[in-house]
Amino acid sequence: MKRALRPSKALYRDFPVEIRRFYGELVHLDGGQPRNWHDTHAALLEFVEMTLRFLCSLALSDYRSRHRPEPKVEGLLERQGSRNLPLGRLLELFRSCCEVTPGALLPPPAQFPPRRLDGVARLVAAIDAIGAAVGTGARRGRGAVKIDVEGQIGHHLNSELPSVDWWTGWQRIVEYRNKIAHSGESGWPTRSSGFWEAMTPLLHDAIVDLLTDPAVSTAILDYPIVALTYPPEPQDSGRFMHYVYVDDRGELLEAEIEADTPVTEQWDGSFGEANMASSYLLQRTAEGWVFRGVFWDLANGLPPAIGTTPGETGNSTRDSGSAKRRIRNQREMPARGSGIAPGTCGEFAQGILPSGTPFHITCPINKSATVLAELRPANQLSLKGLRDDHRKLGLAIENTVRELDLGPVEVSIRHWSDIDIGKGMGSSTADVLAGIRAVVDAAGEEFDPAAEGRLAATVESSDGSMYPGISVVNHRTCELLRTWAWHPELVIVMLVPTDSVDTPSIRFEGQEDLAADYEDMLTRFDQSIAERSLAGFAEQSTRSALLNNRFLLNPYSSYFSERLDEFGALGIDVGHTGTVCGLLFPNTEDGRERASDACFNVRGRFPELKDVKVVTTPVCRSSDDESD
Repeated sequence: MKRALRPSKALYRDFPVEIRRFYGELVHLDGGQPRNWHDTHAALLEFVEMTLRFLCSLALSDYRSRHRPEPKVEGLLERQGSRNLPLGRLLELFRSCCEVTPGALLPPPAQFPPRRLDGVARLVAAIDAIGAAVGTGARRGRGAVKIDVEGQIGHHLNSELPSVDWWTGWQRIVEYRNKIAHSGESGWPTRSSGFWEAMTPLLHDAIVDLLTDPAVSTAILDYPIVALTYPPEPQDSGRFMHYVYVDDRGELLEAEIEADTPVTEQWDGSFGEANMASSYLLQRTAEGWVFRGVFWDLANGLPPAIGTTPGETGNSTRDSGSAKRRIRNQREMPARGSGIAPGTCGEFAQGILPSGTPFHITCPINKSATVLAELRPANQLSLKGLRDDHRKLGLAIENTVRELDLGPVEVSIRHWSDIDIGKGMGSSTADVLAGIRAVVDAAGEEFDPAAEGRLAATVESSDGSMYPGISVVNHRTCELLRTWAWHPELVIVMLVPTDSVDTPSIRFEGQEDLAADYEDMLTRFDQSIAERSLAGFAEQSTRSALLNNRFLLNPYSSYFSERLDEFGALGIDVGHTGTVCGLLFPNTEDGRERASDACFNVRGRFPELKDVKVVTTPVCRSSDDESD
């Protein structure tokens, strides 16, 4: 039996960067043989989960962008709530999206072109052989059994192989993964000699078979995911030009796509507002690229169901009257509300003043978290629909219910966010703030930003994203320290590394010794605002980014701070408790062009980055004046 992997060139050369990067690291072998078969097998199962989620994201995005809501799909989302989908449910959602969407990007089972999948068939034969040896439950509860793995599967691999279609192949791999994950209960012989050496090449070849099937590789390679590098630009013809970078079979290309309407307005907000920070699904045609839909990445969590979930996007201000009494009235239940809160590209500055007051200058961007809340009468306060990693969101909702004195209620939550976690992009603050706003909205009440900040601070130190515009905030208390009548409008080329940071692990010992520097920095920010100088503002942001390297080294900050002229940027900002880094440009026609060029260049120069995206800071409502 062979004990070597034969890497697929297509996967590590042509496929999208998320797939080829993971796969390339996975098959970085010595002579085709892994140094550790067990670890390679575990990485392959992780690769299965990642690729299946990617394929399901394609199918869901295609369905949501091109088809009306279907109960079959929306019911799956509703039942799952905000919890992570297990692989079996993920496959069910994947199949359902393909079945209900006419002309689906990926063919449903009944329409999938038949093709021999020998790699999948060999894996299934091996799984069946081992399953027969283990028995159908006789050994359950005794832990993983030991058998002659090679002897059991060798005969089956030399016999006539079973016929396995593409969808069944995924189903069998998911079942196999669950047996491995629960080998103590399933009795799967993971402790048998030679198990990992025998099964790892078979699992690898089956995955390659599934991903390189022509119907699937076409859907992946001819429908790339892109981001805008420049706002849709009106043309003399009345149409709009869009500028994107396309990862076309491993080659990064700059593309111009003309459409009748801006892509940010082509889809309604049923499942999230499309904007400059959104990702989009392209389609290759004989005439070139066209937009096919908004890309909904399930790596960010499940979207709320359409038509069965509470509330409408945005926060409304009502004449609350006797809101608390209304909430307790059974006839008025359930009460529904929603909340949206922005993410950040780090902060423009963060430090401590001579008085001992910590501060940061907010950098909100057009990424966001959304929470939908539904309140029902209950015997005690309870929360439904939260994932395991939503502890802070849950605390914020509980604290808000108590603050509003709503009494015993059951709060059902739907959550969505396109903000990366652990990068310094304010993901937890956005979740907390969106949760507060959703409950307040459901109660018919209204909180000002200061009240939202006080509640957010009961959960954790927070970004000051509850305050509009760009502000100076004590991030430990969420107290507003300074607000400006004018603030700069910036375009940011945001670099998102694959690495994450656990915020509590960062130590700022000695930061108080730099208090005079921070005070001078804040004074110069004030001066830049008074002079309406974007260059002066960006200079101080760069200063703070570099000063922060004493406490948390950002590997990109020094590189870009020394090459601002090369990229045409004014300065940089970073996540002072994260890994994100941004190149700052004025939000003017010239600045947007420079940002678009920089985005393309950065993407090509640093292919290891998780993402490179053009985002914007809030518009300044107090002035339309342009500055330098």
